[in-house]
Amino acid sequence: MLSFLALSSTFIRDIEARLRDTLDKLYPELGRMFRDQTAAWQFLQEINQLGFVERKAELPMSNERF
Repeated sequence: MLSFLALSSTFIRDIEARLRDTLDKLYPELGRMFRDQTAAWQFLQEINQLGFVERKAELPMSNERF
């Protein structure tokens, strides 16, 4: 069971600030992954709403870059 009182006695804000700094440093390298996160999330939600047959697809693989 999570006690919010215990969380308030920790250094959550310091930890959050360090995580934010780390993310800011990594963003140039990971930027592509986060750039269109909303579209990726919407795509996953739509896929999850499909039935098994609708999800199944057969497409040829291509070595071409987009």
